[in-house]
Amino acid sequence: MISFTVKTYAQSLSDMYALAKQEITKQHYPEAIELLTKCIEKKKDIDYYYQRGMCYFYVQDYDNALNDYKTVIQLKPDYPEAYNRRGRINLELKNYDLALADVQKAVQLKPDYADAFYSMGLVYYSQEKYEDSKNAFGKAIALKPDYAEAFYSRGLAYINIKEQDSAYSDFSKTIEIKPDYAKAYYDRGLLSMNRKVYDQALTDYSKAIDLKSDYASAISNRGQVYYFLEDYDNAIRDWQSAIKYNKEMEDKLKSFIGDAMVKKKEKDKLKKEQQIK
Repeated sequence: MISFTVKTYAQSLSDMYALAKQEITKQHYPEAIELLTKCIEKKKDIDYYYQRGMCYFYVQDYDNALNDYKTVIQLKPDYPEAYNRRGRINLELKNYDLALADVQKAVQLKPDYADAFYSMGLVYYSQEKYEDSKNAFGKAIALKPDYAEAFYSRGLAYINIKEQDSAYSDFSKTIEIKPDYAKAYYDRGLLSMNRKVYDQALTDYSKAIDLKSDYASAISNRGQVYYFLEDYDNAIRDWQSAIKYNKEMEDKLKSFIGDAMVKKKEKDKLKKEQQIK
């Protein structure tokens, strides 16, 4: 039990805080929250509130997270990281005006704060202000050229303003920086599929599936590419597999499977007739 750990090993406040940070590193957020709460009972320290707010965010307890960052900002009004984190919480709660005000305050306090510009891009994107979103992500990238998440998110913004080539470039850059970024392969595959560049689409969807074996959307879309290529066996196989991972797709994909079976029979019949001739 965590209470036993605290009692036995955390004889001093510094020991208890060190244990809390260890739990955060291990992503044991409820345990870290308990430890940090005990720290706060002993001392109202900004770092304790800040770390506990982060833990509350990760367990999606947004009300308590907001309260902790409110306390941090009251204790230290010029703390840009606290404004950025509070902005991300308000974004999750769809409090877009509050979120934007917070991240704008963060960049006002720290003009080279790449993460805050990234958060700003997310807020604008959620408001469907895609041009503003693209520009904010661009600022994040200018400050942090290896910011894979910002390249990926800017790629999504480009799609929404119909700049497909730029989107493709940003997804490619994401993959270059972070080769295990499954979503980037998926979205680049989607662009290739829409352009009817089927070989590239198959490669990207397959890579996304290799990275995330239960990626139902990627499996379904790869099935669609196989269908376009008249490879009906593989299309059916992929659609059947996608249904296993996402039952919400079942009705639609069963319809696709039925159509592919008909097309497969027609193709097989035509092939036999040509062989007879």
